[in-house]
Amino acid sequence: MKVTGIILIVVGILAMAYNGLAAPSFEYPQTGDAAYDTGYAIGLFAIGIVGLLLLIIGIVLFRKAERRERQRQSKYYDYEAERRNQRTY
Repeated sequence: MKVTGIILIVVGILAMAYNGLAAPSFEYPQTGDAAYDTGYAIGLFAIGIVGLLLLIIGIVLFRKAERRERQRQSKYYDYEAERRNQRTY
């Protein structure tokens, strides 16, 4: 889950970077077709929103994996401490 989170974070950042790099080209439309220009703007908006959602989902997955790993480690250490306390010498 940690690797999936990292991958989604990277893909989200790349999508948002692409959106930022492609957005200035929208200011100077290459065609005079209004429908094409509108579709291009909607596509850029959609790529930006999807990139943001992927970034958020990636961060949530990464944090969840980190929390799960910390809980697993704390259970292990608590179990070892409990075993040490039960020994009688």
